[in-house]
Amino acid sequence: MFLCEIFLHLFHSFVEVEEGKEFVVLPFITTPESLDGVEVRWFYYEDDECKELLVYPKGSVEHHDDYRNRTEMNENPLGSGNLSLTLSDPKDTDSGKYRCYVKKNNNIITMKTVLLKVHHLWFILCLWLVVYLMVNLKINHTTVVSLVPYILLCVFHF
Repeated sequence: MFLCEIFLHLFHSFVEVEEGKEFVVLPFITTPESLDGVEVRWFYYEDDECKELLVYPKGSVEHHDDYRNRTEMNENPLGSGNLSLTLSDPKDTDSGKYRCYVKKNNNIITMKTVLLKVHHLWFILCLWLVVYLMVNLKINHTTVVSLVPYILLCVFHF
């Protein structure tokens, strides 16, 4: 009888940030005891394209060219268990699926998927306009409901 043990934990997060912010953190916290001798790899997935963003094997960090000087992990991520990826200067084009794999002896022991949505500045301006109209012009609930299709059109048009 062949017994194969695979320890695979799937974790998903959804992170939203406004374009123009200094940075965004793609969270991944795990127990540091399980990280002795592992390799950490962060990837970005868009349609059929997969970009390896960062590799952390045994203390060295490598960056994909499109993300060079924009991605980093905490100092001593394996010792702290904080495998979060910090992405500086988030742009709308950074929206998508990010996945971190933690491998030991070529086996995935855990991974996490983070869905990132970077909102355009126009999105924030649309929300601000709605709040402004509701507060300063004291628009009633019925009027706000009637404006929802136009607000959605504004938001999803870009």
